[in-house]
Amino acid sequence: MDTARITSWLTSLQIKNKANEYEVKQLLSSIGLDIPNGFLLHDDNEFDGSKLNYPCVAKVCAFDILHKTDQGGIFLNLDENSILEAINKLRQQFPNKAILVEEQAQYQSGE
Repeated sequence: MDTARITSWLTSLQIKNKANEYEVKQLLSSIGLDIPNGFLLHDDNEFDGSKLNYPCVAKVCAFDILHKTDQGGIFLNLDENSILEAINKLRQQFPNKAILVEEQAQYQSGE
């Protein structure tokens, strides 16, 4: 990977030298890796799920919260009816933290 791309990415971080999951995924996408379609919600940004395929995932997105499951910071298998409730719960539990909403990766076994 070229140094200019990394330098540009580092200067774009919300908090200097501390990337969150969304920012890391943007870097991975820029070098050609497939990442789930999604977006970051800040504070009271309104949710628009019209460009997402369901099921989706909603999770707290902050560089200082690494173990989301242990802290109740992730909701899986969300559909159009349950996603707003999950976002609201995350906003209450993690005030002033961003929320990452993305399409849930579907894995298939090798069988």
